[in-house]
Amino acid sequence: MMTFRGTTTLTAGRGNGEHAREGRISGYVLKVIRESAGLTQDRFAERLAVDVTTVQGWESGRRPLMAVSTGAYLSLRHALLRFGVRSQLLAQLDMALEADRFVGYVLSTKADKPAAADHPLASWVITRPFTDLVAWPFTAATPSGLEGAARATGRRGPVATAPSLLPDERALLHPYENRSRERRRRPGGRHDAPPAGALRGRVRRQ
Repeated sequence: MMTFRGTTTLTAGRGNGEHAREGRISGYVLKVIRESAGLTQDRFAERLAVDVTTVQGWESGRRPLMAVSTGAYLSLRHALLRFGVRSQLLAQLDMALEADRFVGYVLSTKADKPAAADHPLASWVITRPFTDLVAWPFTAATPSGLEGAARATGRRGPVATAPSLLPDERALLHPYENRSRERRRRPGGRHDAPPAGALRGRVRRQ
């Protein structure tokens, strides 16, 4: 049985505190990945040996994946591979954790007085896949790394097509989202390769 509790978290180091409370982007990516494997939430929970409310919490962001233990996240990734999920999609999930960390930073920091050493644009490697994920709540455009991944799994009624933000959250995040895009477009500042995986960076800091 898989246990998703622990004291060693993915958010060790700079990801601690308020930043770890954000999980909507990685949660939505997990939803897309689950659907790519043709699994309903109930079936996914059954195969992971967890309660369906745990899966619902992850996918909604109410239980951020950033807050689960490193061991539990590794177990989740390994399980997804066993379910037939492509490794490229798991790389998107890792990057979505970084996007959530970025969003969590912005939403928990005073926009007019960010700490220079801990500014969200000071240390992130800004790439197209990263900015696509951060912009997703604004554009509702599926990031290129996830295109064609989702498929119908017996859902009923209207469903969201992107992670959602409240109006005040969108207002706080939008200037940073624009700046991240501008930084990526600068000469010498654009890199199409993804940054070091969220998981790898956090494991090294344990």
